[in-house]
Amino acid sequence: MLLFVFAVFLLTPDFSSAAEKLIDCDFEEGANWNYGDHFDLWGEYLGDEWTIVSSDKHGGNYSAQSRDPNPGGILESSGFHFDISSWYTWGSEIFIRFWAKHPVDFVPEATDENRGCNQFRIGTGLSGDWTSGIEYIANGYQNSTFLHFYYDARSAYGTPPLYVYDGQWHEYAVYLRQPTSDSSANGRWVAWRDANGTYDDSTALYTRDNIAQDLPWSHIYFGNYYKGECSGNWTFWVDDIDVWNGMPGGDSQDTTPPASPTGLSVL
Repeated sequence: MLLFVFAVFLLTPDFSSAAEKLIDCDFEEGANWNYGDHFDLWGEYLGDEWTIVSSDKHGGNYSAQSRDPNPGGILESSGFHFDISSWYTWGSEIFIRFWAKHPVDFVPEATDENRGCNQFRIGTGLSGDWTSGIEYIANGYQNSTFLHFYYDARSAYGTPPLYVYDGQWHEYAVYLRQPTSDSSANGRWVAWRDANGTYDDSTALYTRDNIAQDLPWSHIYFGNYYKGECSGNWTFWVDDIDVWNGMPGGDSQDTTPPASPTGLSVL
């Protein structure tokens, strides 16, 4: 299940900067929902890793329910993967927001506890190339949640868990800012849970500053990526996903659909 950060200004609740909505996915197409209408990478693998259901949803009539991720691996897990390389470069921002529900007995780990479960992956280069990227580990590696930065091999152990497993719907949001150059260490990652429309440092679950990169990020995956066979309950639900090329303005519950996933190279 699922990033984001600013240019060189401070993160504030000021929504004055214009941002364009790139993805709007609420699953209201029901049985006619098509992965490729919203997400442009790996549709042939991830499109059949979701079941559209009406029995449990955050809003509207439908949500997406995960499917069995066994025998493990990113192509067997329920996630979303999209390309941002056509517009995302030095200093660019991206904001992802969605709702998710995890049961109290949800297990975000593989049978090999040292492999864990990625819930966000950000990569560079071609799709599937995570070189210089970032991964957020939900569990594993001594049962610790943490962010790992491939570029400088920095791991932030003890990162507060983003997701909670209580059988309730929660809003999650992540902001990522690319450094302004390959010689600058001013990138940023901020994550929120249940921020209720106020996305600033005071409401953030955690922040990571001084991020450096040698290449701009080009693609993003979020969902659950089990690096091995799942060891427990894998069922969770996702609803009301939106992705912006900056901090959104106006009402945090904006549901105005874009004409198309602008900025993405749709298959």
